[in-house]
Amino acid sequence: MKKSFTLIELIVVIAIIAILAAIIAPNAFKAIEKAKVAKAASEMKTIKTALMAFYSDVGIFPGAHYFTPDDVVGVVWILEDPSGGGCLSLQASPLLTNEADVSGWDGPYIERATKHPWPDTGLATTWSQPGHYFIGGSGAVYTARFDLDADGTPDTVPGVAVYLTNVPKTIAYAVNSVFDKQETPQELTPPGIDMRGVVNVQRWTDGYDAALYVGSDGGSNGICP
Repeated sequence: MKKSFTLIELIVVIAIIAILAAIIAPNAFKAIEKAKVAKAASEMKTIKTALMAFYSDVGIFPGAHYFTPDDVVGVVWILEDPSGGGCLSLQASPLLTNEADVSGWDGPYIERATKHPWPDTGLATTWSQPGHYFIGGSGAVYTARFDLDADGTPDTVPGVAVYLTNVPKTIAYAVNSVFDKQETPQELTPPGIDMRGVVNVQRWTDGYDAALYVGSDGGSNGICP
């Protein structure tokens, strides 16, 4: 005949399980968030590389647009027309297709567009497509200035950047630390920008953005009205 557990033994087992869960769960959560941060930083680097290749072939950067996956219905991509100075409404990012018939285009420059790892934070935001990467065009309202050497003086004219949009402060600075390892997080009051290094941390409402510097062409192109 099998011996049954006594009530005290069951209580002891449950207590041990609860203690182990309390120890393991926070570490598991931290590991998951750390993996997401690494994924976001890698994706931002990949988009930056694609933008630099586009610039090398075409001679300008694309205009500001959301870099969203094809399954997001109703997204309109914006690119300033290099030949005529006008604006074109596109169905796909110029990094993916040459719908705009841009001279010198030799892409696609990236395999696909994707949402970032925090698509729905629930934070108040001014972004119309939160949860997506955004490419800020040079000379546009979605540009950022960068203090690349962190000496307190901006080093760039408004330039092109890859934005991780609408994430909590801890996430924005975790991604920032991948690129700018010595920076201490700052308290930002909306609208506030921490310009230090190659990644800007910006706060417009409740959510924060991390913007990776790509380059500048002197503000020759931007967003369509």
